Amino acid sequence: SNCNCHEIHIGLNNKVMREALASLLTFLVFFPSLIYSGGVTVELTSAEFYKSIQNSTFDAVIDVRRADEWEDGHIADATFVENLGSSGSIDALLGCEKCSLAIYCRSGARAGDAIKRLRDDFNFTGDLYNGLGVKQWKEEGYDLVKTDSIGAPCNNNDAYSCKNCSPDCPDSNISGICDKYVSTIALCFISVITSWYSFSI
Repeated sequence: SNCNCHEIHIGLNNKVMREALASLLTFLVFFPSLIYSGGVTVELTSAEFYKSIQNSTFDAVIDVRRADEWEDGHIADATFVENLGSSGSIDALLGCEKCSLAIYCRSGARAGDAIKRLRDDFNFTGDLYNGLGVKQWKEEGYDLVKTDSIGAPCNNNDAYSCKNCSPDCPDSNISGICDKYVSTIALCFISVITSWYSFSI
């Protein structure tokens, strides 16, 4: 038979290239929605946390420690949601799913757990900030108070409008996300070219 192996090889290369390009195109279409499907998650220093509170950056400041820790002293105007990082109820935050929330505990670990829980288990899509804890807060010289818990203004309040994070919000600009997106595109492009080259030799 007159099998043209060179043409078959080119045909296979073209098929591989088309499939790779189709995969890359699909990625480029859907990846931005994955990036922007939720708000940012930022860890703040105590100084940044304090300044952001003074600037009214957050819709609510959430304390996720135990009751005895709360009673020993907490950040002013905070909303107490006991043990949110583990098994605590989110009833006090219903309606706040798209809002900017700052969350703190003793040192930051439970605040991180609470943020992960809000994202993964309860589909919170607003900007979530880890304000670390009262340990760092006191080390910076900031005061704690012993007052009642403040209800989150977004809690079951349909009339409340969540704050949109401005360029003044700490570390929440879009440029960093865009840089990661561009880098990922570049890596995908290199991968496609490398795969095509490997099949062509």
